[in-house]
Amino acid sequence: MRSCIHTQGSAPCLRHWQSDEVIRNRPEELVEILSSIETFARSLGPVEIVMRERYALLRSTRIFADLVMVSDAVRAVIHLRRRVAHPLFFKVGVSD
Repeated sequence: MRSCIHTQGSAPCLRHWQSDEVIRNRPEELVEILSSIETFARSLGPVEIVMRERYALLRSTRIFADLVMVSDAVRAVIHLRRRVAHPLFFKVGVSD
């Protein structure tokens, strides 16, 4: 797996990963969505993004989100410490 650690003021890592398998041959719209997610995550503070194949894991002290690039979307899994009911969450699960 390859990773990129972001800190305040650092350049978006995607610019350095244009040939990476996560975004290779993906529609520009999906690359822009992934870039927007990355920019938001960086605004939260130091975040490490680990990318491999079609997956990206976002973590600070622990993994807080998984992203999966599919042909026409970016699927996001948000790891919360408690169950949250919200219309935006169409699937909610509990893990140990």
